[in-house]
Amino acid sequence: MLKSYDKVLDNAAWIKHATIYKETTVTTKAKIFYFHGGGLLYGFRKDLPEKHISVITQAGYEIISFDYPLAPAADLEQIVPDICDSA
Repeated sequence: MLKSYDKVLDNAAWIKHATIYKETTVTTKAKIFYFHGGGLLYGFRKDLPEKHISVITQAGYEIISFDYPLAPAADLEQIVPDICDSA
């Protein structure tokens, strides 16, 4: 059974959210960090297609999907370190 839950990350420069996906019927082999696409301009942590989530989690991988600050509100010098701090 697929379980997902949201978590607030407030220990970095920007308050952001993560969604964690885990298949409870299989043993977790490893965790995958997913940072959405969008060229740093748009996107959302929950934009990973359900089919991808299903295949990945059923194979034994937990997915941790993050939001991160987007341009133009943040510049590259802010975005990259913030992403690194999230992991």
